[in-house]
Formats: sequence, structure tokens, C-alpha cells
Amino acid sequence: VAAAPSGFQPGGRALRLPPVGFGCSRYRDGTYVTPAMGAAVDAGYRLFDTAELYGNEWRLGDLVAAPGGPDRESVFLVGKPWRTNHGPGDLREACTGSLDELGVAAFDCYALHWPGAWAHRGALTRLSERPVEEQERLTMPTAADGTPARAPHSLVETWRRMEALHDDGLARSLGVCNVTLPQLAGLTDAARVRPALVQVECHPYRPRDALVSWCHRHGVRVVAHSPLSAPGLLDEPVVHAVADEHGVSPATAVLAWHCTRGVVPIPSTTTREHVVANLAAPRHPLADDQRDRMAGLADPAFQR
Repeated sequence: VAAAPSGFQPGGRALRLPPVGFGCSRYRDGTYVTPAMGAAVDAGYRLFDTAELYGNEWRLGDLVAAPGGPDRESVFLVGKPWRTNHGPGDLREACTGSLDELGVAAFDCYALHWPGAWAHRGALTRLSERPVEEQERLTMPTAADGTPARAPHSLVETWRRMEALHDDGLARSLGVCNVTLPQLAGLTDAARVRPALVQVECHPYRPRDALVSWCHRHGVRVVAHSPLSAPGLLDEPVVHAVADEHGVSPATAVLAWHCTRGVVPIPSTTTREHVVANLAAPRHPLADDQRDRMAGLADPAFQR
């Protein structure tokens, strides 16, 4: 597996990740990225971000195991249980179910999808093949008054169950997603097996500088989900200017910004051409002045 960019200097031992990964989630118009996953395997992606919620783990497992596919040890698989599966037995069932669909013995990193927990409504096996109404019932459970049906599992309680999965060899490392820096720092202080990977929404509008710096100091790898999908980002004049200076697309310029910062972007796409172009981003590191110009896009008020 490829090492981090040469400019990345984490504290302690950090996971060795490819500089760009492929996000296997639903695309933002509701379609699934399954057709592009095969192109990603063929193009040479070796970091795949999967999740119980995405419903297509079985498809990725078939692609990786197919004749001519990559050796298992060359692929870094990130898995995530949905936040309805934080109960004592539910979390283990989610993990083993995902591993069975992928056809592997262990995740390279198993990461909590969200820090909060909702009520469990049933297994999410092959979710993408189920009717939309059933998907919503299982993944977005509601109480009688229409509010989210929450479960009384604290982040630390859930992490203890994650540590048990690590102890049993089902996950080589553990991670957490969509957390704030205070949540991450508190969890790290309480953890016996510390988070090795943090996945958050990150892009020039929301660079997460404090969290990224903290993670680099503590040897925690940062993975950026939704690196290209912020509305308006790819139309920004600054992004176009930097892209023109490198002779690349605006999307490639943004991904290169992540790589230069030592952050691993995991763009999703349904387009085979974009699959190939995104993988080339690490070959275009940004100069200091280009990073500074991109930094001017940071917007503390950004919300989706």
C-alpha cells in the first residue's frame, strides 16, 4: 500500500494509506456507484471506503476476489456500521455481516459511521437492493412523534464494543467518523485502543484545520469524505486558476489540495472517466502560494 505524501509528518505510528481512495457510498442524486467500482479496481485504487449503509459491500467483495483482482494485502478496506447498530450484539452482527459480504476475514479499519446511536430496526444486508421505503425504515428509525428514535449508547460505551471487535481480530485498526475535535480528543483519552483514522467532511470551504493538525500530531490519519460535492466549490475562480496552472480539472486540483495537506480524499463518482482522473491527483502537489489561495475559500458559516 502506498505511503503518505512526503510532506506528511504525523506523530507516532500512523496507518499507511494510499493518497486517494474510492468512496463506495450512494451518490448525491440517490444512485449507487456500483458500476464505477469495477473501474476503480481496474484503475488501481487500493483504498475502498465501504459501509453497511451503502448496501453494496457484496459487489466490492466480488470485484476484489475476481480473477485478476488485487491481492488482499494490497487493498485497504474501511468498513462502517450504521448508527442503528451500536447495541451489544448489533455491532458485532453488523461487523461480521459486512465481512461476510466482502468475503474477507477482517477490516483494515472499522470505523463508527456516526458518534450517536439510533434505535435498531433490523439487519441492513444488501440494503441497496431493498425498496426505498424499507431502506428509510431501517436506517432512519422514528419514534411515535416522528422524531429520530435514539438509543441510549454513549460514544465511549460503543467504543468498548469496537475494541472487543479489534481484540477478536475482526478489525486491524479502529476509526471514527463525523466527530468534532472535542469528541475525538475525549474518546482518545478514554480509549484502550485509540482511533487510528478519523473520517470527516472536508474541503476548502470547510478545511477542518484544527482537527487535521491535532490528528497529525497524534498519528491519526484523516480521511475526507465529500471532498468535491460542496455546492459551488468546483466553480470557484481560485480553484479554476490553480487547476489551469497545473493543466488539470478543478476536481483534480481540489483533490491535490487534500493530498498536499496529508489528508486522504475518498471521492465518489458514477463516471468512469472521473474514476481515472481522480486517482492522478497526487501527481500534482500544490505549491505554498496555491495552498494559501485555496485557504482563502474557508467559510466558517458553511452548511449543506
